Amino acid sequence: MKSKIAMILSLCLTQCSQNAGEMSYAAKTCEMDTKRSDIEMTCKMDTKGSQQRKSFLSKPVSFVDANGNLLLATALVNTELSNYYGGIVPKTTVLMDYPKSANAPYQDSLLVIQLESAFEATLPASLRAELASRGLLNKGLVKIFVNVQGNYDLGEEEDHQHDGSPLTTRLKAHGGVDPDGPAQYSGTRYNKNVQIGIYDADFDISDEVPLNALRSFNVHLHDSVFSPRNARIKLGKNSPSQSFWSLALDDRHTIVTLHWVLDQADEKELLDILYQTTYLSFLGRRILSRPLQMAVSDVGDLLGKLSDSPTFKNKPMLNKLNALFL
Repeated sequence: MKSKIAMILSLCLTQCSQNAGEMSYAAKTCEMDTKRSDIEMTCKMDTKGSQQRKSFLSKPVSFVDANGNLLLATALVNTELSNYYGGIVPKTTVLMDYPKSANAPYQDSLLVIQLESAFEATLPASLRAELASRGLLNKGLVKIFVNVQGNYDLGEEEDHQHDGSPLTTRLKAHGGVDPDGPAQYSGTRYNKNVQIGIYDADFDISDEVPLNALRSFNVHLHDSVFSPRNARIKLGKNSPSQSFWSLALDDRHTIVTLHWVLDQADEKELLDILYQTTYLSFLGRRILSRPLQMAVSDVGDLLGKLSDSPTFKNKPMLNKLNALFL
């Protein structure tokens, strides 16, 4: 005979899986109620949140083309870019090289989406558990982003050219914990320890930053640069396209980010989906010709075209994105 908790869990999982294949917007969230002595599993129909997530599909996709940004424009949904590094860094955690010789310039994001608090209910279970353990879940304190970058310029090759070790880059939470700084400044704006971790990754890219756990790293914004040289992960230009979640939190900010990191072929496919434009070539890198025109109107249109693309259809990165809208 099944135990009470097993029976409740079975019922919950059955209810939570109904219509998932049809991308139902009546979202189902399963939560562990640890306050009860018998640790019952409960499943709630998140009807209000599901309607908010559904309405997000009509959010328009726009783009910003910063002065001097010759390579790419950044497609934006419900957010704006920070002023850092020429106005091209999103207000969230990003991948950014910091080789031995110098702090490398930021490679433009291809797409940045800031989601709303209703999407906390459909975050991966590992992230929800981490947030709940810290009393941060369902408090309106979590900022949720999707950040898509190419891997073309990633890898800190200078650090690995003599030993052949795997290429590395860094997780930089600076734009998330201090999003509204000026483009140029002297001295220190922010200097605190920030806890950073990787969750629900397609591959084990952990190095200094752990997988499914948090570790404290100093985050220092000073003299218009991001410091120091830490928060290393194993990822670079020779890595396959992949996705993972990151969590970064300090005493005032909780930043959750779904990262897509695309190889050159997948980057081109995404640009073909986003823009009605042609490409020029410069030093092996595709450059969007001007004038730019968006080829997608809103989030729903974007998700539909991604799902129709042989490149992205049924891939873990798109499954993670689609799961947010369940």
